[in-house]
Amino acid sequence: MFDTNTSDDPVDQPAIFRIAAQRFEPLDRGYRATASLYHDYSSHRIGWRTAYCDIRMKEGALVRVFWKGVPEPVDGITPVTRVAVVDEPIRFENLFLTVPPSWVRDRELVERAARLWDSLSDPQRELFNCVFWDGGRFGRYCRGPSSLRGHHAGVNGNLRHSIDSAEAGLQLHKLMPAANTGLLTLACLLHDAGKADECEDGHRQMLGLSDRGQVLGHRVTIVEWVAVARTRMRQGFPEAEYLSLLHCLSAVAHVPAWTGLREPMTPEALLLSHVDRISGQGDLATSQQAKDGGWGTSHPHLGRPFYSLGPKPRGGLPGLDRMLELIRRADAEGVDTRTLFPIPPDIAARMVSPPRQDDGEESA
Repeated sequence: MFDTNTSDDPVDQPAIFRIAAQRFEPLDRGYRATASLYHDYSSHRIGWRTAYCDIRMKEGALVRVFWKGVPEPVDGITPVTRVAVVDEPIRFENLFLTVPPSWVRDRELVERAARLWDSLSDPQRELFNCVFWDGGRFGRYCRGPSSLRGHHAGVNGNLRHSIDSAEAGLQLHKLMPAANTGLLTLACLLHDAGKADECEDGHRQMLGLSDRGQVLGHRVTIVEWVAVARTRMRQGFPEAEYLSLLHCLSAVAHVPAWTGLREPMTPEALLLSHVDRISGQGDLATSQQAKDGGWGTSHPHLGRPFYSLGPKPRGGLPGLDRMLELIRRADAEGVDTRTLFPIPPDIAARMVSPPRQDDGEESA
């Protein structure tokens, strides 16, 4: 989405940019400021003078630029009139288009994320932006791992796991067509987002569990973020969809009733539970797979070694890819894809039955 800031501004520049780096040099009066700005459509190194040093203008912040006509660099720096931090979330700006390469080197991964955001409804897009308008939080979400010693434990692991889950969920939607694809995608993108604050951020690596990570965990954190984000929205978020999203983010499969938690009981929550698990197990199985096939090494989160027929692939999730390929072939041949992976009777019963009362709770 493009915008103009003054009548002299170029019309082909993005409305917002992400600060990739910035510097304020004190002068006799005021400061000389320089900043490197990133947007997927246009990036600049700019300079301007300001009377004060805005502490909000730091790496990762979103800003609006007031241009001096068409951007023309002088010695590599484009002079601008001023730069303003954008505090209020803009509904229809795809934040993944502002992810700089210093956060995510794999640009194909960022493109996949941007396409998923584009597929959301307007309220879903706005909610996502309200959750991640803070540049520090969004940066940790994009850079951080999904776990410290488990699946997707490397840089960008949480983002990759979220995208893999969302794309797999959309493919498996054929097996459960009652699911809302937009809500499923949003839930997949957000389900582990709370891990951005679950670990202590050493910028280049996660150092260990934070206090919030130890006493609350990512499930509580993301529910809190979503609740706050909803209050910042201009167009609102439908109540039924809001409850369904919170259910997706808080439901836990096979959880005992006495915990007060709920098992997945909506199509979106069931799909999320399955793709979340297979994405994590697939990453671990691939990382522990024997190089030339045969028995691989075990991992505490898998509980056993896996046996593979062929050599270790360079990337991807073999099990998940195979499942999606079966679905694509069946769909092309006109076969009902739901017959490939029938839903177990106990799970199907829970999909149509009301939730049971917890022990010791009284109904309202």
